Amino acid sequence: MAPPLPIDAPERKAVLARTGLLDSPAEPRFDRITEQVVQRLGAPLALLSIVDTDRQFFKSAVGLTEPWASTRQTPLSHSFCKYVVQNGAPLQIDDVATHPIGRESPSIEQMGIVSYLGVPVEVDGVIVGSLCAIDQCRRDWKASDVDALAALAASVSAEITKR
Repeated sequence: MAPPLPIDAPERKAVLARTGLLDSPAEPRFDRITEQVVQRLGAPLALLSIVDTDRQFFKSAVGLTEPWASTRQTPLSHSFCKYVVQNGAPLQIDDVATHPIGRESPSIEQMGIVSYLGVPVEVDGVIVGSLCAIDQCRRDWKASDVDALAALAASVSAEITKR
């Protein structure tokens, strides 16, 4: 895999536009995968987050509360997924309140996020978003959790390519 592109890179934005994912309706094929994340990892919340230049759009979500479930997006200020996209690598945060990138996030109070695990979703060699599991209590994510999430993210990438 090539090094990750900046979120606002023209090449990344072009691939993101070609996918047609932003602001698109929910699709059962992606909902099945986020449901599998919840089942396999035992997390109450799973998201397929597509990271745009100023927001993250939830192509699929299981366990998301209002108003986020209706709007299906948050500003990037609330996003941990943006770090997955920026770094091109999984992000594991067992306790966001003690993590350097998490402790200032408005998502702690507004969305109840305590633990986060996200892996890249790639299309045509470009990371367009993250498949993530979220918990409202502290979690010690395991290597097997990362592996399971990465396998499901590969399924997401394949579904996007088929789409």
